[in-house]
Amino acid sequence: MEKLIISVGVTGSRVVPAQTPYIKVTPGEIADDAIRAAEAGAASVHIHARDSEDGKPTADTEVFREIASTIKEKSDVIICTTTGGGRWQTYEDRIKVVPALKPELASLSVGSLTTSAASQLRAYKDEDYRYPWEKEYLKEIGREPYSNPYDVIVRFGQTMQENGTKPEYELFDVGWIYTAHYLWSNYKGFCEPPLWMQFCMGAFGGIKATPEHLIHMKQTADSLFGPGSYQWSVLAAG
Repeated sequence: MEKLIISVGVTGSRVVPAQTPYIKVTPGEIADDAIRAAEAGAASVHIHARDSEDGKPTADTEVFREIASTIKEKSDVIICTTTGGGRWQTYEDRIKVVPALKPELASLSVGSLTTSAASQLRAYKDEDYRYPWEKEYLKEIGREPYSNPYDVIVRFGQTMQENGTKPEYELFDVGWIYTAHYLWSNYKGFCEPPLWMQFCMGAFGGIKATPEHLIHMKQTADSLFGPGSYQWSVLAAG
């Protein structure tokens, strides 16, 4: 039986401080959580960075560097940096962490998603927000898709190839698996097998998080790539 590979997302980009007092904000807090996850058995940690002052998602490479260097001082866990970024970040913002840090893994979302934070907005009153940016940030999620145009996907993948970083394919729906297969067929440089695929389930606008849908995603990947040409993991958003 193969070993179970556990990957921990220490803090994402969608959660705002109003939702929980336990969200990690400073580089030290994020790194400490990643180290604890590794000590508990995680093989890799998925890293987003935040502004230390107000918890807003940031693409600042020096913040990422501080997080990563602190983790590496105390652990040999694999570091996966996000290139999904956060709202208001440009494509250039999102990818610059890869040439700056040359991480072992980096996320590569291979599709766009029409999504919403309407349920979060309904759950909180104005007085619940701890910082001025939070409510507008949640509104912005519903105004524009989570955008990953094809040319941007290729550019991100090629940047990872140039910097010795393996992509972690983020797959929010079945169609994204077909896009990953097209990339695998046409851009061998950044799609060397075994591919690392993450089936991202339960996100608004993406595939529902049920066992049946997971089986469908796995069977689709098997039919396209063959069972031995990729490794996979699964998460359920929410």
